[in-house]
Amino acid sequence: MFSLVSLAVYTTLAMAFTRSKVYTNQHQLNNNKKKLTSATKEHITSCKDTNQALLQELESYKQSVLEPQELLYSLAELSPFPIVVVCLESGNILFKNQLLEPLFGIDSYKKLDKITSEFYANSALWTQLTNKLYRGEPVKNFAVQLKKINGNLFEALISAKVVNYEDKLAALIVFNEQPRTKQINALFGDTTEDINAQAKPENVNSGVETSTGCTIPALAIEYQHLEARLHLMERALAASSNGIILTDVNQPDNPIIYVNPAFEKMTGYCAGEVIGRNCRFLQGNERDQAAVEELRIAIQEQRECHVILRNYRKDGTPFWNELYVAPVFDAFGCLTHFIGVQNDITQHLEATEALREREEQYRRIVETATEGIWVLDKDNKTRFVNQQMATMLGYTVDEMLGKTLFSFMDSEGLAIATNLLSRRHQGIHETHDFKFRCKDGSDLWAMISCAPLFDERGNYAGALEMVTDITDRKHMEKNLVRHAFYDALTGLPNRVLFMCRLEQAIARIKRCPDDLFAVLFLDLDRFKLVNDSLGHLVGDRLLVTLAQRLQSCLHPDDDDTVARLGGDEFTILLSHIQSVDDAIRVAEDIHQMLKSPFNLNGYEVFTTASIGIVLGTTKYSQAADLLRDADTALYRAKEQGQAWHMVFDTTMYDRAVALLQLETDLRWAIERRELRVLYQPIVSVATGRITGFEALVRWQHPERGLIPPAEFIPVAEETGLIVPIDQWVLRESCQQLRQWQLQFPDIKPLSISVNLSGKQFSQPCLVEQIDQILQQTNLAPSSLKLEITESAIIASPEKAASVLQQLKALGIQLCIDDFGTGYSSLAYLHHFPIDVLKIDRSFVTRLDNNGEQLAIIRAIITLAGNLGMSVVAEGVETTNQLVQLRLLQCDQAQGYLFSQPLNSDKTSILLAARPQF
Repeated sequence: MFSLVSLAVYTTLAMAFTRSKVYTNQHQLNNNKKKLTSATKEHITSCKDTNQALLQELESYKQSVLEPQELLYSLAELSPFPIVVVCLESGNILFKNQLLEPLFGIDSYKKLDKITSEFYANSALWTQLTNKLYRGEPVKNFAVQLKKINGNLFEALISAKVVNYEDKLAALIVFNEQPRTKQINALFGDTTEDINAQAKPENVNSGVETSTGCTIPALAIEYQHLEARLHLMERALAASSNGIILTDVNQPDNPIIYVNPAFEKMTGYCAGEVIGRNCRFLQGNERDQAAVEELRIAIQEQRECHVILRNYRKDGTPFWNELYVAPVFDAFGCLTHFIGVQNDITQHLEATEALREREEQYRRIVETATEGIWVLDKDNKTRFVNQQMATMLGYTVDEMLGKTLFSFMDSEGLAIATNLLSRRHQGIHETHDFKFRCKDGSDLWAMISCAPLFDERGNYAGALEMVTDITDRKHMEKNLVRHAFYDALTGLPNRVLFMCRLEQAIARIKRCPDDLFAVLFLDLDRFKLVNDSLGHLVGDRLLVTLAQRLQSCLHPDDDDTVARLGGDEFTILLSHIQSVDDAIRVAEDIHQMLKSPFNLNGYEVFTTASIGIVLGTTKYSQAADLLRDADTALYRAKEQGQAWHMVFDTTMYDRAVALLQLETDLRWAIERRELRVLYQPIVSVATGRITGFEALVRWQHPERGLIPPAEFIPVAEETGLIVPIDQWVLRESCQQLRQWQLQFPDIKPLSISVNLSGKQFSQPCLVEQIDQILQQTNLAPSSLKLEITESAIIASPEKAASVLQQLKALGIQLCIDDFGTGYSSLAYLHHFPIDVLKIDRSFVTRLDNNGEQLAIIRAIITLAGNLGMSVVAEGVETTNQLVQLRLLQCDQAQGYLFSQPLNSDKTSILLAARPQF
């Protein structure tokens, strides 16, 4: 009987430490009696030499056929584990051994009759267990948390099998209460093998003697060593920085049965919150990850797997989990567990992703850069170029790789490149412009930023070049140079280049006084008329054609220059002439050439030019002085009429200086009140009495005395000083007339005539200014007559009509001054609100001996009468002229016959005398 007990103990210990399939169901026992007998024979054979008594007991056992139920009772009584048979339908206990009540903390005098879900920490596990058993599936080493009667939780492994017990469908359940450290023993195959080795039958009899005389197997002592070793392994796992997780495949849904502290720290879950759960809860709602499917297949195929999953911590934050999963098999090759080793690689992945993004960014920068990137090796061969560099040169990247830098330049660039590359060997960084030769033969101008490359030993390894296409900039610079020195319209040298060449001519004559030169300054006559009538496009075409004709007037072999200074002004530099006569001949050729018409866009245009000539001598040291004198000669030629040329002499310069001084003095004259207003009476031809005055400005110069208007008025008009002068004369005249009206109220009507220059007439605020003066002087608008020249009106008829209408609306009388001398057309008169026509003195002075002039005056008077206008004859100096005007029924007259212009005091004396002429 001792042998049978030993065999039962051996069998029970083997089940506990190897987790093999010890518990078989009743049906298997009945069907495998022969196998059990055979196994017994094997055990007897192996133990023959060590324990003859055991063999005899085994032989006796072979011959005795125990009933399966008796064998169950025997094993249950001898088992160190609680065993129970429970009816699956009612949960009632049909059989149990004496260890069941202590397992749940029930006193020995109390009896446990039923197993329910209340004994499970997770009641759902009992349902899962029973469902699995109903399906006929065995349960092996199912890790659960159970509750003692006092509510304390403890951990246990459950192995269960469906059996037919007393004709009832029941579950045979074996409980194995174990500490936490025992959960990890399935991780180490060598431990299991050691236990198996220690549990062999030949080692069963080795043991020690107790005080009661019982023999303790040596395997129990070895268990203590293994237990210590497992504790060591547990501490090692607990100290691991990797999360370790163990699942039990023999339990429903492959639940977690162990996690180490690193796992808890990584996920935020404590062990109690995850034990008994499937690992999938860590994936949150992201169950469709490709890695999850890969992991599921690996588990099904019982193989190792390495995946990266997106898991979630307890607080809901995601993290990337690098998971290594491996199956664990027992000594018989049966899968018992899966072990997972996981690592939080979130930071690593973020760093990797950031690195990848930076690399991708750099790649995009290189591939999309507007600059070319070119890397040369130490032999100046192309090691790398980006697409932009290849595109700039017209090649593909593959066509450029391996070729030397010299393959992409002309012979001119070879020497330059060789010198530059030698500087790279010296470690010099620099930026420079360089010209490459493209595949199609065109030039590529580039700005290259060069950086030498050296290996770890300091040896030259090549160069990195950043290449920017500056071809457009180079073309622009070339164009800028051309624009800086050449006229954009005609292509001739401009003022800058002409002055430069003139300086060279002056320097040359300083060295060689006999090497004469001359400058011709040319200006088209009435060019503005062409622009105003035919348009600026036709005017530009005229200038271009003129430039071509001027060049044809010069000898092609001579070092002469034709330049356009601007507008219609051209200059010619004649080099190496013998005398000024050579320059005059060229001027005459130009006049002759201009006699031929210009055919411009369907228009036939004739034009002439005025030319100023200056001879270059050693007295000139500045090009500007020479050009100034040529310009002076030009304007002297214009004064002579059209198609003239004049050679400069010093008297022209003196006159120009005098005019400049006159302008300066005139500006001061306004400020110093040197101007005076004189008044010339206007007399009624019929009555001979004074009806008004014309205000005439004079300049009382402090040094030169009284300067006539013919000398300073043109200067004032040219400089624009005429506008403030006119305003001053108008104010002074209106104020003086108002005084005379108050002083001589019986002289009616008494008016004042004031001249408006063309510049003042074009002022935008003219009407407002005049109205303001009238209000300030308290003069009635009807007492003011404004004299306007025909040329001022004809310059802009539409604008003139508008201004005249506004003045007329104020009540001011309007006069046409010097009628008959300008561009007037009698047809224009009815378009303008004119009140008075003033016949120019040139017609009146010839009345005495020229019948033709009489007819003209008669026609003017008749026309004016028909148009409702009055007529004033200017320049009446003889009684005969006055008689003729009376016969022609002229309305009014003025001139020296009546009085010369007088100052205000003498005019007051004249009015007081009330003369009748």
